[in-house]
This record gives sequence, structure tokens and C-alpha cells, in this order.
Amino acid sequence: MRKCFLLFLFFFATFISLCQDAHFSQFYANPLYLNPAFVGNSYCPKINLNFKNQWTRLDGGYSTYSMSYDKFAESLGGGVGVLITHDKSGAGNLSTTNVNLIYGYTLNINRNLSFKGGFQLGYFQNSIDWDNLTFADMYTPIPGITIETNETKISAIGKGIDISAGGIFYNEFFFGGLAVHHLTEPEQYIFGYSDTKLNRKYSIHGGAKINIDNGLGELVISPNLLIQFQGNFSQYNFGCYIDKGPVVIGAWYRWNDGIIGSLGIMHNNFRIGYSFDYSVGKIGFNRLLVSHEISVSHKFKCSPKKRKKYRIAQCPEF
Repeated sequence: MRKCFLLFLFFFATFISLCQDAHFSQFYANPLYLNPAFVGNSYCPKINLNFKNQWTRLDGGYSTYSMSYDKFAESLGGGVGVLITHDKSGAGNLSTTNVNLIYGYTLNINRNLSFKGGFQLGYFQNSIDWDNLTFADMYTPIPGITIETNETKISAIGKGIDISAGGIFYNEFFFGGLAVHHLTEPEQYIFGYSDTKLNRKYSIHGGAKINIDNGLGELVISPNLLIQFQGNFSQYNFGCYIDKGPVVIGAWYRWNDGIIGSLGIMHNNFRIGYSFDYSVGKIGFNRLLVSHEISVSHKFKCSPKKRKKYRIAQCPEF
């Protein structure tokens, strides 16, 4: 019965994973994943690497990898980039890989306000490692001994095209944006037939930058919020970053769900950050639902010859 229950949990997790996107706690350390309108925001070429290990104390948790590269392309009049993500979840190794090409355009509305718009075209593939699944007929009365299953192997690969878009309004003090992922709600073909649609995801985010000079050096405080909806799921995140020299400290509260703490170090054009999540329920901290995340980014040097009219959205780095 225990094995059957675990198998049921795996297929339930498979269904949930298909309906929801993986999420990162360091939202702005993976800006293209949050909103394609951030493409080319740094003007110079920039690379971001992200890794999240979610619910580390549960067998068959979630591991998500992300890599992105973007820059502002003068010849195209906007930002261009590529975003690659790979998510592995469940003891049965349900995997989802996404490759996305992104283009964004910047428009200066007036002297104090600018707008960035981004469009994302992606390709996704879902798969399951069948050889890593365990069925009831594989077990014998002798502990530790298993035999080959009689279950018929099922084709477990699905693929398709995905489209997303987003926009950001900003000036040197604040920014606010909206991103809509999976505009066409693509079908998920994980077992060779249409299981369900990938629900459209809405992300509303915003923040401000407050500079404080207390005589001991400049201190930057950045209050932020992020609200996300996808199908029947929702997230409300409220947080703040504090920058002091090369050190950035962040704290977030995810409404009725958990808390996030982060620490980042900045040196020249190199940044590295670490964050942890604790799930918080009605009975307090859940030590089983702990997550860790690491981000690394590097911005390459480039010529600023034509950069006079280019404005950068002042979003956090972690």
C-alpha cells in the first residue's frame, strides 16, 4: 500500500508540475525568466546562471537550472537574448526543458518616463525517465530484491511552441511591469496524448529605489512586490533589499506560504547571491519544505558611444 501511495503521489506531482511553472526566489537575479521586457536592460552583454533546489529534505524534490544571455543590439534597435531552463521533479525524473529567444524594444515616453516591451518565442520538451519508475509487481517478499516490471513502457515525451510577452514602465526611482507567459496555453503531451494545458501565468511586479546618505556612505533601500497567478494558484510576495557597498541583504514574505532570506555580494561586474526559503503554515515552520538557491551573473564591458539616450530600469540585482 505504501508503494502504491508513493506512485500516486508521483503522478499527482507530475500533473501539478505540468500546470505550474518552476519559480525562483531571487526574482531579479533571473530577470528574463520574470519578464522578457528586461532583455538588454544592462545595455552591455550579461550572462546569468541560476540554480534552485526546492524541498531538499523530501525524496524526489525539485531542481531547476537556468542560464540566460542578453545585450542591447544597436543594429536591431532593441535588446536580444536567449533563456534556457531545465526543471527536474519527482522521483520518476519528470523533466522539462525550455529554450527561448527574446527581443525587446525601449521607448522613452518623456524626460522622466520610459517603457520597455519584450516578446519571447520558446520551444519546450517534457519527458519522463521510465527506467527510474517503480511499480508494485517489481517487489518480492525478500527485502531489497526487485524484479523487472510487466508494465508496458509508455511513450512519455511531449514538445511544443510557447509564446510570452511583457512590459515595464520605469524612471530612475521606480519601476512597474506586467508579464504574461504561455499566451497560447500550449498542450502538454507527457504520455503521448494531451493531458492538460499549461495555464497562462500573469506576473505583476514593481519596486522603488531610495538613496539615503547618512554621512557614513550611501545606503540604498529597495521595497518591492511580486504578484503571480497561474490557473488556480496564486502568490503574493512582499520584500525589501538593502544595498551597502558591495553587500546586498534581502528579505521577502510570501503570503500564507513562507519567508525568503537572501545575501548577495557585488564586485565590479560580478555578482553572486544565495537565498533560502522556509515554508510557513498554521503550525509554524515546516523543516521538510526548505529550499536553497544560488545565482551568479557577470556583465561584460562594452563601448558606451551610443548610450546617451538609453535608460536602465533600476531593478534589484538579486
